[in-house]
This record gives sequence, C-alpha cells and structure tokens, in this order.
Amino acid sequence: MNRNFPCAYDIELEDVREWAQDRKTALPVAVAIWAIADGERTAQRIWEKPTPSEWDRVTMALDEYLRHGDFARSADGLYKWGADQIKCLAPC
Repeated sequence: MNRNFPCAYDIELEDVREWAQDRKTALPVAVAIWAIADGERTAQRIWEKPTPSEWDRVTMALDEYLRHGDFARSADGLYKWGADQIKCLAPC
C-alpha cells in the first residue's frame, strides 16, 4: 500500500506527543497536522485555524495512518482536535 504522507514514525513522536497533549488533541491528528505543515503554514497555525483544504488533508493523513496500522483505531472513529473532533474516513 502506497503512502501519500510522511510515515508517522518518520516524525519526532516525542515532540508531537507533548504538543498534542498541551492542545488536547489526539496523537494521530497531531501527527497528521505536523505531516502537512510547512514553513508557510506551521502546525500551530493549522491547528488553530485550518483551511478547508488543510482539514481535508489532515483527515486523509489520519485515514492513511489508520489503514497502515500506525495508530490504533478509536471505537467511534472520532479523534479530538482541540475542542473539535475529526472523523476518520476508513471504516473504524
């Protein structure tokens, strides 16, 4: 199965784990946010106010991580993004 986003294990999970906890965000969502971030749109800016395109890309990255088994699936398919939630696309 091909990957379209950096593998979750290619990202410094310890840094992301603390960042995610501070923002009350599920680790798989935080990793997906970090995966699409760049010099113009930092992870913090995406987390604070994602564009519709960024929200879609984070959802796609989350779906990919779950399909590849990088993270355990939640029972309801919902993952916290601060005060919001994101739903995976893949069957959960």
